[in-house]
Amino acid sequence: MKFLNFMLTLTLAVAGSAMADDVRYGSECGLTDLNGDESWVDIEERKTITLWEETTDEQIHALPLLAKQQLIIGANQLQDHRFGSTVEAVRSLMAASSGAEVHVSSFKVNGRKFTIVNHYPGDNPYGAIFKFGTRKLVAVTSDSDVICL
Repeated sequence: MKFLNFMLTLTLAVAGSAMADDVRYGSECGLTDLNGDESWVDIEERKTITLWEETTDEQIHALPLLAKQQLIIGANQLQDHRFGSTVEAVRSLMAASSGAEVHVSSFKVNGRKFTIVNHYPGDNPYGAIFKFGTRKLVAVTSDSDVICL
């Protein structure tokens, strides 16, 4: 049986209020309810594309155009580098991530939708947050901080 390399999941969840003392809130970009363990408050629906180390280049090429653009922009921001292709960006994020995983997730906070590209270079997720459905980068996350751009 062939191992599943690419997974698209839809998870429906309703979360209660979660807050952490060490959170730096990004109120100026509408991200006021994020905490460091990536538990989103008031999640109505979350769609996630998970890319694993075993994900093939062909599967990366087959991603939706917007996801590919967000992966490149996110990797450029998170790694301070200019990647020429989605495959190069994803492989670089995987190499820098413990567990070699990269996620593209959509979520909702306070009635506003966002998309995050993230990976785990250590215990905490580092991510690039976009206005949903766009390439507009609104914030980055690192070590439990949300920094609005």
